[in-house]
Amino acid sequence: MVYWISIVFVSVCIDFEYRSVLQWAMDEPKKTKIALYARVSTLLNQDPENQLVHLRLFAKARGFEVVAEFVDKGISGAKERRPALDEMRRRALKGEFQLIGVAALDRLGRNTKHLLILIDELKHCSVSIISLREGIDFSSPIGQATLTIISAISQL
Repeated sequence: MVYWISIVFVSVCIDFEYRSVLQWAMDEPKKTKIALYARVSTLLNQDPENQLVHLRLFAKARGFEVVAEFVDKGISGAKERRPALDEMRRRALKGEFQLIGVAALDRLGRNTKHLLILIDELKHCSVSIISLREGIDFSSPIGQATLTIISAISQL
């Protein structure tokens, strides 16, 4: 009797494992989720859509899933508080995306201290930043050093 029960148990486990593997093989691979951020300082002759077009093309080329677009219009990058940036931070904390795409680092911020704090905060949420202009992985140590230099120059 015990022998029969153990055989049934093993066959059920194998069947369950087999179905799990089949389900896993049939599932579509999960795409990396990216949020796009654009900012223009003034409303005169500046359109954030110019930044977003390039970001969308980049995301599509890399196979990323764009889950949100955040746009601040007519707001200086030196300001720490910006409506779209603040909303993006909140959603990053919730884990809604793994990447943030920006056209250039200075679109994210022009204050070195603020930018470093923002990137460190995002890093703790497992969110990395991709900047099209700079083309640097800001999550690596060399990327952090480069970020400090670039953000200091953009503050000038």
